[in-house]
Amino acid sequence: MYWTDWGEVPKIERADLDGTERLVMVNTSLGWPNGLALDYADRMIYWGDAKTDKIEVMCMDGSGRRILVEDMLPHIFGFTLLGDYVYWTDWQRRSIERVHKHTTEREFIIDQLPDLMGLKATYVHKTFGTNLCAESNGGCSHLCLYKPVGVQCACPIGLELIADLSTCIVPEAFLLFSRHTDIRRISLETNNNNVAIPLTGVKEASALDFDITDNRIYWTDITLKTISRAFMNGSALEHVVEFGLDYPEGMAVDWLGKNLYWADTGTNRIEVAKLDG
Repeated sequence: MYWTDWGEVPKIERADLDGTERLVMVNTSLGWPNGLALDYADRMIYWGDAKTDKIEVMCMDGSGRRILVEDMLPHIFGFTLLGDYVYWTDWQRRSIERVHKHTTEREFIIDQLPDLMGLKATYVHKTFGTNLCAESNGGCSHLCLYKPVGVQCACPIGLELIADLSTCIVPEAFLLFSRHTDIRRISLETNNNNVAIPLTGVKEASALDFDITDNRIYWTDITLKTISRAFMNGSALEHVVEFGLDYPEGMAVDWLGKNLYWADTGTNRIEVAKLDG
């Protein structure tokens, strides 16, 4: 996979489809690299930069960088390639244009069209290429991620890969622990340990508990002064108690009575509410 990143140091990167072997390919003379397109036939990478106002190209190994277009490109956004042409949208010119990748001859496809954003050129009757994931999902029960050396099976959030490296299961025994800004899980059944639960906005997680009837994790945040909950895949995150808390350090879920108990050392109280607050 290839991607552009604005960031403090704009760059173009690549990685294997399982996220490994990450490599920075370009990190100089970039501004806002909005668009990226791959030319599989010629093994080239094209990109458009809305700050330098250029379309550039290089080989897929990062060599041979050169400028393709550098005139009348006020603000490139959408960017795509099909055949011998590179196509792009331009916010300021309110147009869709294209340029021949060899002759650099340019032409308008459409202009005076406001609010242009993404762009993708497609030829539905022409397909090419294959990989091992195309047949029987590569032998994987869930995600099959193709790599140059073969396939890598992976699991959706909440599932874990067992020892056969092909099958995903729902772990039935695990440990949950907090590290201030994140909450993590250690499986007691597989070797996939120390997996971060994808939660946003956690500042200083303290007490943890789990509702086994609903598969939700509950936690207190002593910086935000909240009690929150979410499913194990990080979805449906919500604050169930947002007011009247000072320093909620202890908490317990009564999953039979559907109640939530917590101890607040700031207010010197033990309080209770329904699980939804």
